[in-house]
Amino acid sequence: MDNSTVSFAQSAVTITIAMSPISEIGRETGADLATREGEVMLAVRVALSNPGNAAERETYLEDHKRHLRSGRVGIVQSGPIVDEFGEGSGGVVVADVSSLEEMHRFSAEDPFVLHDVYASVAIYEWRPTIGGHR
Repeated sequence: MDNSTVSFAQSAVTITIAMSPISEIGRETGADLATREGEVMLAVRVALSNPGNAAERETYLEDHKRHLRSGRVGIVQSGPIVDEFGEGSGGVVVADVSSLEEMHRFSAEDPFVLHDVYASVAIYEWRPTIGGHR
């Protein structure tokens, strides 16, 4: 995992996320990626756009949407993230999966990942404590 961080600031709240380079997508990293028999977990993918590949974003947008709607993982929520100027700066996917490895495989096959539309992608298990999902 890369030691760089990306911060998102909203009012007085700052969220810092450690990012993995695209080359690490799909790579097994130990016990966190082990399949849990019969369990479903929430996985979150945070992807930040590659500003140098804006043309590829338009080219592969419909393929990206088809991939997300393919049903290969149970997407709970998905959509773009925008910066303070209203410009698209990446996307977030929250999905029900059996393992983080499943989310890594799904992400690695996303046309936006395959064509470097994203500069970085990070995948995490999410354990929500407030809200109605679990």
